[in-house]
Amino acid sequence: MSVVRIEPEAEAELGAGARWYEKQRAGLGGEFIDAADEAVSRIAAFPM
Repeated sequence: MSVVRIEPEAEAELGAGARWYEKQRAGLGGEFIDAADEAVSRIAAFPM
């Protein structure tokens, strides 16, 4: 599995997005983070 580095700016945007989703519906911010984590895991597993 490859290593995926997340830039600080991207991590900040991810957090801002999660906070926005959480305001829309309780628990949705966590679902957003889970989906992003899954996407990064797939990128690491199958880089190209």
